[in-house]
Amino acid sequence: MEYSMPFISRPVQVRAARSRFDARWMLAILLAILFSGLFQIISQTSRFTLWGIWLLIWWLVIWNYSPANLSRLWKPALPLVVWFAVYGIWGAIASPIPVFAVLGRDFFRLLTIMMMVAVLTADRVSLRRFAYLIPWVLFLNLVVSIAFLERLPLAQFLLHGDFANAETQILDVRYAGLWGNANFAGMNTLILLVLSAYGRGWLIRLGRAAGVGIIYLTASRTSTYLLLLIGLLFLYNHLRYNPRARQIIVGCVIAMAVVWLSGVEFRAMLPEEGAFGRVFDPLQVNTEAAGEETRLNVMEEWLPVLERGPWYGYGYGVMGGGAVMGTAFSTDIPYYGTHNMYLGTCIEDGFFGGISFLVLLGFGLLAALRARLAPNDQTVVLALWLVAIVFSAFAHSLQTYLDGCAMYLLCFLLPGSTALRSASQERRRHPGRGNGSSCRQVGRII
Repeated sequence: MEYSMPFISRPVQVRAARSRFDARWMLAILLAILFSGLFQIISQTSRFTLWGIWLLIWWLVIWNYSPANLSRLWKPALPLVVWFAVYGIWGAIASPIPVFAVLGRDFFRLLTIMMMVAVLTADRVSLRRFAYLIPWVLFLNLVVSIAFLERLPLAQFLLHGDFANAETQILDVRYAGLWGNANFAGMNTLILLVLSAYGRGWLIRLGRAAGVGIIYLTASRTSTYLLLLIGLLFLYNHLRYNPRARQIIVGCVIAMAVVWLSGVEFRAMLPEEGAFGRVFDPLQVNTEAAGEETRLNVMEEWLPVLERGPWYGYGYGVMGGGAVMGTAFSTDIPYYGTHNMYLGTCIEDGFFGGISFLVLLGFGLLAALRARLAPNDQTVVLALWLVAIVFSAFAHSLQTYLDGCAMYLLCFLLPGSTALRSASQERRRHPGRGNGSSCRQVGRII
């Protein structure tokens, strides 16, 4: 029986459906722009430009969706929103400088991105549309990264608005496209590669190849290792539903045995400098030899700060270090940030902040593991959680960055999506329907 909205004429229903269609397309484009790093460039044109985009998102969502539908869509993200509010208020009270305005801005951004992500994860059509935007985001950043190889002033202009005098985070062997930071470039690329599982075809495959190229240019150890782990995760899921899985596994084992018996050392063939040299230096021996700070050095600088700090923490925003807080913050804190969310939450809100963050991640991961999803959806969700958990150990203030907010929101909203749950229920009711096509779709991330 066809569902009809009471007391609303048929033409109005058709116009509402078309309006929602256009709104979802626009929201998908805006989310793609967010993950592309263009928001950082747009925000430099005018201080009001970004606020105009936020208001556009709110208008698109509120105009096309009723409050009842919205509350149902963003309900899975409620634990993250509550944690952010409590964590932020605690840190704002503990801070010796006024930060309530900054907290209010960050919380508004979180709510805005939550509305956008909740609408796009509500149905598979929106996820598929977003997936087909991903290759263009990756193509753009790969081209920009390659352009930076020869024209570093271009990077300085795009990221800092200055051709000559601005300092840039791009090093000689690390290029990060429009993101500006190699670690965030790798994180965003991995998120986009995972979500590309909802698309298919040659364009998606080319986009994934561009994503691999971006990760190579970033020379990010974390991103490279995660790319391999996520690839193995999707490959394992693909082999579970492939009738020729045994033959493939046996072939891989034989190939690895031949390589091992041949005695070829592929590591010796790779250059010691550049991206490969950095990726194959997990202990940062070369970094320390060059006189640069390693992650271990940063942690050693911050641990005494945690030990001598008050039980309630130093306050909201301190994990960004002196580079963010500036001279207004009187406490003697290191210049560089913690590069670790687990340590940073303890610094800002004391052990309450650290424990509450761990409880939040544990609650969300448990909900994701218990969600009844189709195999492909389950793999996507687990891969996103893998990116979130690992990057939380190698980056700070993720809850305040736009792409960091979107990453955490995806982890909470995707497992609770009604579209993904309904697809899983349909699969259980008809276990023999569509197995072949789903097997072909799973593992396309590789």
